[in-house]
Amino acid sequence: MLTKADLTSADLTEIRASALGAADPLGVAAELAEAVDAGRLADAQDAGYALALAAEIAESRGKLDAALRYAGRAVDAYGERDDSQAAAARALRARILFRSGHEDDALAALEPLRPLLTRHADAAAYISAALAAGGRNRVAEEWLTAAVREALAAPGQNAEPASAEDAGLLFFLLQQRHRTRHALGLPHDTHETWPTGWRPGWPAPPRKHRPPTCCSSRRASSTGCWRNGRRWPNRTVRTSTSTAPT
Repeated sequence: MLTKADLTSADLTEIRASALGAADPLGVAAELAEAVDAGRLADAQDAGYALALAAEIAESRGKLDAALRYAGRAVDAYGERDDSQAAAARALRARILFRSGHEDDALAALEPLRPLLTRHADAAAYISAALAAGGRNRVAEEWLTAAVREALAAPGQNAEPASAEDAGLLFFLLQQRHRTRHALGLPHDTHETWPTGWRPGWPAPPRKHRPPTCCSSRRASSTGCWRNGRRWPNRTVRTSTSTAPT
């Protein structure tokens, strides 16, 4: 259980990696929420991350009511923040809403996140995962296709990424779109060449924008990654000094 007085970002990341193997994962989730309530986080800005982690643990155990409660608190903790970490928590809440049968509420929560597909490299993963949880792969494919076209048509792009950062965003869009189309049984199209839409001569994505091994393997899917033999819902790739939920 959680015995450290003040949990750091690194502690939360370690808990995330080991929680499913704990004797009482739901107890870990509850203690994470208690740590937030008691002010036992080294950085108060990690409250959203801790609560999102609690939500994922509860979701993985099928405790959707508790997961939804934790996810709602995570969204509240992020407040008006509009970065990818906050958006990932909102997408997590939408995913749990889908799984809880609240489809209209889930779609309403995801619609405002759609523009982030062309702003944050990891948005393609967490938005697609939420839509997939609600059986909305067709919607995900439409959103991803529109985002790819928008990214390629951006001023000054000349139908190719202008920088490594742009390349990272486009790489994730193309990769997630490919997976989604595969799940739908759709054939390859013009955006799925060499490989999954990448073309010789385009700048390589920064390493921080390249997918982790679990997301590159055949065992990965639009709804989750495999780590240590266990399935975790898709998470964002860490792209800054603070940790990211979702």
